Amino acid sequence: YQRIPYGITIVVGLIAAAVTARNARLAGLLALVCAVAFAGGATVAAFHVGVEQGWWTASSACTGIGAGARTAEELGRLLENAPVIRCTDIQWSLFGISMAGYNVLVSIGLTVFALLTARELSRRAA
Repeated sequence: YQRIPYGITIVVGLIAAAVTARNARLAGLLALVCAVAFAGGATVAAFHVGVEQGWWTASSACTGIGAGARTAEELGRLLENAPVIRCTDIQWSLFGISMAGYNVLVSIGLTVFALLTARELSRRAA
């Protein structure tokens, strides 16, 4: 789920780049959409950090086992052979901050940048 906002903002950003010269107001609204997407991404990443730190429990969809199984037998084999990676386990960290933690910081920064961009585009439209 933490990757979805990046996909959304790539598509919306490309659309905004195409219309900026002709319609700064629309581009500003699209920048706001990006800001909302990044804020949502920061929220999801913050939830993941909380799970890693034990502040709250993870959802049952945390492991992601079963993707690609077409039959019950295939699902059984996947479950038997799949490595168990818990959301509570930090897979990688730098300076005591996990990837989810860095995603929170980056997403907050991108939210602010998108909001500043939206403000500038609305000034141009005025």
